[in-house]
Amino acid sequence: MKLLKFSFIFFVISLSSFAKDNSLNLQYAGEIGKYSVGVGHRWSTWFYQAFHYGVVPKSESITKIETYALKNNFAFYDFEYNNFFTDFYVGLTAYYVPGSKYETDDLDSTPNGYYRQSSYRIILALGFEVVYDSLYALYFEAGVNDVWLINYYNNDSIEIEDHVSLALGFRWINF
Repeated sequence: MKLLKFSFIFFVISLSSFAKDNSLNLQYAGEIGKYSVGVGHRWSTWFYQAFHYGVVPKSESITKIETYALKNNFAFYDFEYNNFFTDFYVGLTAYYVPGSKYETDDLDSTPNGYYRQSSYRIILALGFEVVYDSLYALYFEAGVNDVWLINYYNNDSIEIEDHVSLALGFRWINF
């Protein structure tokens, strides 16, 4: 949690310091909430970072679930056509879900480390975005969290494609 708090503070300071290439993000799904909103910054042509707050409403789940995520995207291929710029990237997202529901290490009935599930998760994703006229971007990404990757590696009966999360997002650049 301290890392996410530090990241958020760093993000707010950096956004106010560098007015160029900031963005406001809206995302649907993608394991960091059914709906999420975030602020981001493009640090270079190949690195983009965003801080998101996501939520799964109580009407969609047993309880309301909130998520805080730090998304890091590393571009590996891009091309331009007319006023459209397309960027393909690998994403690495760290997220935190507050609440004791996911903190299984605190259960007295099991030994420490027995369950891999915790409030902290990492998602490895592949994605692409299409930027129009350097003002708006639409992105799509597919990712798998660390628990499913470990289970897939250790268990032949796990099909990784059954555990891929998909996200669709919109970025408003230089808002």
